[in-house]
Amino acid sequence: METELFQTLETLRHLRAFNAWMFERLKPHLGERILEIGCGLGTFTPWLMEHGRVTAVDPSSDAVRYVAERIPHAEELDLREGSITDEATVDALEPRYDTALMVNVLEHIEEQGLALANAHRLLAPGGRLIVLSPWGPRLWGSLDEAFGHVRRYTRGSLRTAMQQGGFEVISLKPFNTLGIVGWLFAGKLLRHTRLESGPTKLYSLMFPVARLLEDLIRPPIGLSLIAVGVKR
Repeated sequence: METELFQTLETLRHLRAFNAWMFERLKPHLGERILEIGCGLGTFTPWLMEHGRVTAVDPSSDAVRYVAERIPHAEELDLREGSITDEATVDALEPRYDTALMVNVLEHIEEQGLALANAHRLLAPGGRLIVLSPWGPRLWGSLDEAFGHVRRYTRGSLRTAMQQGGFEVISLKPFNTLGIVGWLFAGKLLRHTRLESGPTKLYSLMFPVARLLEDLIRPPIGLSLIAVGVKR
């Protein structure tokens, strides 16, 4: 895993209140047999394990080792190195999951259609795919490039991609509106290549207000989109 991305993931992993808010948005759609596609440093893996059996897959051997050290000998966790676009990885998994998650993952994958088709293949009928990915092509900046993004989504492009993957989209909502300000400042104005700890800590202080405003006002845009699709 590249150093800049690893450092950013490590910074984000410590934003516990923010991550808990994000998980609250994902939690209503979770089942008991969960496939975590692109687990990264395992930010959400322990919370997912509270809901059931988790298979966590990541293409980075560094990330897999990191998660294995953080969550050793867990009976609820099946941790594997591999990619959702790699047929050998997919063939080794059983098509039995009732939930699959791609949290800040799909925007990294060139073969988007293959990734979604394979996620569809691994879900049981009625299973749900939860996707959280960055919104707004006009927000593209140095952070996107540093993180290895290949696209940012609109509502329409994410809906279309999931439908083409075989999913019926039952929910598509923005998330983290205030984060747009920080992303533009860091990625457009300052041209940063990682999330610095100072501004991130500042956002942590502002987070309770940001969450309250978003929950009350429900703005139409956010730094990310959360989409839920069902395999019919």
